[in-house]
Amino acid sequence: MKYALSSGLALVLILGVAPVSSDPIQIAWNDCAGAPTAAERIEFACNQNQGVILPIVVSFDMPPGMDRFVGVTTTIEIRTETPTPPDWWRIESGGCRSGALAPNLDDIVDLSGTCQSPYVGAPTGMLSFAEVLEDGAIRVISDGARMGASVALHEGERFVSHVFNLRVFRSVSGATPACPGCGVDATIAVKEVIVAETTGEIHLLPEGPAPTITYVGGEPGSSSPVARSSWGGIKALYR
Repeated sequence: MKYALSSGLALVLILGVAPVSSDPIQIAWNDCAGAPTAAERIEFACNQNQGVILPIVVSFDMPPGMDRFVGVTTTIEIRTETPTPPDWWRIESGGCRSGALAPNLDDIVDLSGTCQSPYVGAPTGMLSFAEVLEDGAIRVISDGARMGASVALHEGERFVSHVFNLRVFRSVSGATPACPGCGVDATIAVKEVIVAETTGEIHLLPEGPAPTITYVGGEPGSSSPVARSSWGGIKALYR
């Protein structure tokens, strides 16, 4: 499938529907994997300096025994075709486009219904942390936490982990400051989802190669291993 979609002020070409698989964690552009409007590959003309390209949606299958769900931590990894990420992909604190990729709770309610929100019925907080690894990949770790009482979620149902908005500011030459590299190919992989309850946590990892989506025609590449982290250890990154 090939079609153009106007997302805010950004014109995006969507290539291919993102299929759903048996993997416990999934990633797609625009919607949950398997939804009619979910995409696994997009192209952006880098012709805007404001707006959002498309949301990146990470989802997971609820593991058994999750009777007191309180939150989830998502780890995604961005790998560009260049040995080191160009300025446009420097989304970490202090980078040229710091904050350009951020979780957005409001966008969860706009999804198609292929997967559900685990945050319904309680105030929710979200935090996000990005870093550039030694091998040039960009790792983004994000927490979503219910601020109210815990809740029981049904085993086997698919839930949204996070929706990330990829913003397009500083994309076009002439922007102040300009951050070159918008046209550099990239792959975005979901590496781990940690589902937490009041008594512990469950780490969900890919059953095989990490599920990926592509940007501007990037091809899936190798991705570095995930260092196992505890729920408390993840949150310590923000202190």
